Amino acid sequence: MSASIRCRQPVRRRGAILLEILIALSLITGGGMLILRVIGDAYASQARARRIEFAHDLARSKLAELEAGLISINELDGGTIDRVGSIDLTGEGFSMDQPEEVWLIEVETIRSPFEGLTEVAVKVFLEAIDSDSGSPLATARQLVRLHEGAVEEYEEDPLLRGLPQGGGR
Repeated sequence: MSASIRCRQPVRRRGAILLEILIALSLITGGGMLILRVIGDAYASQARARRIEFAHDLARSKLAELEAGLISINELDGGTIDRVGSIDLTGEGFSMDQPEEVWLIEVETIRSPFEGLTEVAVKVFLEAIDSDSGSPLATARQLVRLHEGAVEEYEEDPLLRGLPQGGGR
């Protein structure tokens, strides 16, 4: 009788060890999958934050171009943003994440109480992300003196006459 009890103990012990190994492997696999999911979510959040930051930069840049008279309000409204100043956004050397990203812009003007100034709101959308939701990635508002046409030449300020050129002393 003592021989049969001795034979059953190792079988039970082997089964318990196998069960412990299977539980440990499932815990390690589950933990690894959780870590990978967290890393993927963090990467997606970082990419979205980068796009939002870039959209704000585009909106402020377009407002600055409008304020300087380099572009007219008609050139901005309802189109895609292909370039900012001398930077071509569709070129091979420039890409945020995807080369096929299309940036859209909308402009809204609001009458202001200040004579000669108009409140301009520039909204920037990313076509693939925001076209369905209708909410912009960035909105910038500013009071702007709208120019009739492109500014070719600036008038010299009378206070600057007689000063040395190039900022020398």
